Amino acid sequence: MKKLGDILIESGLLKPEQLEEALAQQKDNNGKKLGDILIDSGVLTDRQIMKALEYQSRIPYVELNDIRIDDTAPGLISEDIAKKNVLMPIAFEGDQLVVVMNDPLDIVAIDEIRYITGREISPRISTKKQIVTAIEANYGKEKAQKAVRQLEEEFDVEEMVRITEQITDEVANAPVVKLVNSIIEHAIRIDASDIHIEPHEKIMRVRLRVDGVLQEVMSAPKNAHAAVVTRIKIIGGMDIAEKRIPQDGRVETTIGGRAVDMRLSILPTVDGEKIVIRLLGRSDVILSKDALGLSEHNEQLFDRIVTSPNGIILVSGPTGSGKTTTLYTVLKDLNQPTTNIV
Repeated sequence: MKKLGDILIESGLLKPEQLEEALAQQKDNNGKKLGDILIDSGVLTDRQIMKALEYQSRIPYVELNDIRIDDTAPGLISEDIAKKNVLMPIAFEGDQLVVVMNDPLDIVAIDEIRYITGREISPRISTKKQIVTAIEANYGKEKAQKAVRQLEEEFDVEEMVRITEQITDEVANAPVVKLVNSIIEHAIRIDASDIHIEPHEKIMRVRLRVDGVLQEVMSAPKNAHAAVVTRIKIIGGMDIAEKRIPQDGRVETTIGGRAVDMRLSILPTVDGEKIVIRLLGRSDVILSKDALGLSEHNEQLFDRIVTSPNGIILVSGPTGSGKTTTLYTVLKDLNQPTTNIV
C-alpha cells in the first residue's frame, strides 16, 4: 500500500519539504498521525486528507451530513465507544454493519466493533468533524427525550406552567429546566447556530440550524410547550405574562465549560409562541486571520481594505457563514495601541 505522504505529493497537495517537516513533528509528538499534523498545522484540510485516504485504502469517502442514518444502527454500540474510536454506525448491508470512521485502517477499532455487535464491519471514511457531529446528534437526543418523558409523567400542563413560573436557576432538577438545558447543550455540542422551538396543533417541534440548514432533532407533546416558553422567558428576563406581542432577550452563560451568548426571540403565532435562540460561542468567534479560509490573493486584498483610513466594509452571507467571526477577527487584528476602536 502506497504511503499517505507519497500520495499527497503525487497529487500536488503537498511539497516534499512540507512532508519532511510534518514527519519531524510526528516524531516529536509520540507518533501522532500524519494526517492530523497536516490538518492541525493548516497545510491541508480534513477533507483533502480523507480523499487521499480513500485513494490509499480503496474505502469509499462519504459526506455524513448528506446521509440519513438508520435509527437502529447507532444503538448497537455505546456513545463512549463511538467517541473513543471516532466512528459512527450508519446503516446495514445484509448482515454487515456500515461504520463511518476517521481512520478506516484502525484494525483494533474494527475488531472491537465486530466483537461488540457480532457483525462484520463495512467501513467508510469521513472527516472527524462530521463524525463527531453525527455522534452528538444521534446519541445526544436521548437526554432531551428522557426529559420530555419525565415532564409528561410528572405534570399536567397547568401544573407545569405554575411551577415553571416559580423556578429559579438553583432548581436545576426540575423537569422543564432539564428539558431546556438539554436542548441548549445538545445544540452547542453539535455547533448549531440557532434553536427553533415551534408550536404546532398537537406537538412542539425542536429544530437546530447546523451549517445553515435546519434539521429536526426532536418533538414533544404540545402540553410541554407552555412550560418551555415560560422557562425561556425567565432566563431571558422577559415578561412571562405577556403572550400577545414579540419579545427579545439576551443571556450570557457558561455551558459545558464554554462561554455562550444567547439571543432569545419570542413571536406569537396561531398555535402559540415560537422561540428562536441564536447561539454564539464567544471563545469560537475570534480566530487567526489565516483560519478564515481566504486565498492568498483575497487576504492581501482584504488587508489593504481594512487598513484604509476611511470607508465602509459590508460583510454579508447566509446564517452561519462567518460574518461575526470575520468582523471580530479583523477587529482583533486592528486592535493596536496606536488605533482607536469605538
